[in-house]
Amino acid sequence: MTRHPLLVLPQNYIKGPKYLNSSLLSTAYYEPGALASNPFASALVETRLDVASKTRFPKNQTIRLGVTSTAPPVAPDFPSQSRTFQLAPLPMEIDGKHRPMPSSYMVNNSKYINYVVKSGKWRQYIPSKFRFKNDNAIGNRPQISSELSSEVHEVYVEKMKKKLYEQKKSEQNQNEPGMTVEAGTPGMRFEPGTVARIPSACFCDEKSVFVPFSNKALALLILRFIHFQY
Repeated sequence: MTRHPLLVLPQNYIKGPKYLNSSLLSTAYYEPGALASNPFASALVETRLDVASKTRFPKNQTIRLGVTSTAPPVAPDFPSQSRTFQLAPLPMEIDGKHRPMPSSYMVNNSKYINYVVKSGKWRQYIPSKFRFKNDNAIGNRPQISSELSSEVHEVYVEKMKKKLYEQKKSEQNQNEPGMTVEAGTPGMRFEPGTVARIPSACFCDEKSVFVPFSNKALALLILRFIHFQY
């Protein structure tokens, strides 16, 4: 059955300017300078591939996983047999002095992480360098903790606790764009004013800190944690 032309190319039959028409673009609404320092906009710039879902997500909506190894002080003559490998969350910020290690990215969501761990899909996140096919190396296959979501949560809390303490010690200018970070159930409120709520465990002393958007690293970290909780 032939489809009606209106259903095939409806844009050819709609009068008036289309959505890509230059007359519909507003140049005054977005300020390039303001967007450059806005953590909400910065969080959408780079993307990373979640290997299990085959979907690309904004970089700041993902967590980075890598393989860490431990070599306990046993079997000194056979160190390779005593070494274990673990798929674990990597630091939020990578020091430029260190050589990048093989890693993969997973959606930054606690419920999704729990699903991946329980369903066995976590094996898809093992970097190709650690996917051994030799039977002799099977014992060195990376494993994963059933509490991966809790481990990621702890990484966030420790990182925010340190950053918020540093921010509290610095001079705060509440006249510049920013957000107030308070203790409470994780969430974000934009009116009146931008208020972010995170667990009280993230604070050292006072339970309210003003974070200017110029402190992009801390602002992005808080946004990532709130996204992780939901």
